[in-house]
Amino acid sequence: MKGESGRDREPFEKISDLKRKIKELEESEAGRRRSEEALKEAGDSLRACLENAPDGVYMMDMEGNFLYGNRKSEEIIGYSRDELIGRNFLEMNLLSEASFLKADELFQASMEGKPTGPDEIELVSRDGRPVPVEVNTSVAQYMGQRVVIGFVRDITSRKRAAQEILLEKEKLNTLLDNAPFGMLLVDREDRIVYMNTHFTDLFGYDMSDVPDVGTWYSKAYPDARYRDTVTAAAKEDLEAANPGARKPRVFTVTCKDGTEKVVNLIMSVLASGDYLMSCEDITEMRRLESQLRHAQKMESIGTLAGGHRPRL
Repeated sequence: MKGESGRDREPFEKISDLKRKIKELEESEAGRRRSEEALKEAGDSLRACLENAPDGVYMMDMEGNFLYGNRKSEEIIGYSRDELIGRNFLEMNLLSEASFLKADELFQASMEGKPTGPDEIELVSRDGRPVPVEVNTSVAQYMGQRVVIGFVRDITSRKRAAQEILLEKEKLNTLLDNAPFGMLLVDREDRIVYMNTHFTDLFGYDMSDVPDVGTWYSKAYPDARYRDTVTAAAKEDLEAANPGARKPRVFTVTCKDGTEKVVNLIMSVLASGDYLMSCEDITEMRRLESQLRHAQKMESIGTLAGGHRPRL
């Protein structure tokens, strides 16, 4: 009877095993679906990031044929992805003549597995417009093959701004160099960062002679006691001044050739913490003033002498 009872339980055990396996399969299928959904979500997020990236992103095979380009890459070069995919970048006239060899060097380095960038090259958009860009590349595995991934940043605005700054700087330098007084620009570490030509004409010193304010003081005011007076006054003016404030002083400066000049010195503090020192030569004006005072004094003496002259 016992043997028969054991045989009676076998079908139930088989059914239980079958149910367990079915449950395991269902759980495995559910896990697979969850994994697929997670992968899809991750892929969708990655695609969204690439599509909305502020820089152009492209992918090429090791022969230079485009496999992918994002929305920004279309905007930069003016070609749609449908026109881009499958074409070779060296055969599309996307590069200016000056940048062709440079771009080829970057691609060759990428094929050797070397990351590159940032490197500046000039692309040519579909409408013939030059587009300066900054390029970074790296090599990765995609779908079982090595590919070159590149990031392209349009730097047209940056280049334009840099050019405008350069033009403004040149304009400012022209104005300063033609100013009727000597000028020094001194940074917060007391280094002389700019000297106009009139300053050199006025005193004979150039940037190699006076690279910093300490050297300027020692050469322009060789007498130690007088130098202490000048430096104390300058320190007081700079510490008390607000940006844009002007502090005029009159000092006697010793030139490179040993002669002396009386100058009207104006210290102007800038918002950056740097300061501008302007020097106006008033030596001749002071000489004429001295002559005028002497003439007036002699005239007064003559008048007084005449007033007390005895009558005949």
